[in-house]
Amino acid sequence: MSTHATAGFIVDAEVFDNNKLIGKPRLIVEANEKARVFLDGVYDLTLIVTPKQANELALTTRILIDDQRSTPTLDAHLGEHFSVKQGNHKFVFIVRKTDE
Repeated sequence: MSTHATAGFIVDAEVFDNNKLIGKPRLIVEANEKARVFLDGVYDLTLIVTPKQANELALTTRILIDDQRSTPTLDAHLGEHFSVKQGNHKFVFIVRKTDE
């Protein structure tokens, strides 16, 4: 019998509209699984955390704002801030392992 542990991640996000903070969602996600958070009528965010090597990861996002969709994939390191801007909105992310 073998056991395969799935990596878990905490994704802390800050959502800005015209530089005004409008949300601070925290998502707890499993590696390679979709997670979704939305603020009705404002934004809809879906993301997938894909571990790479050591402390590197890819964050694949799908952002829907004002009927405009973008799907950026960001390469990042655990514990570092990175961001995506779409129009007047900005999403800032930091990803950590759940066991940290």
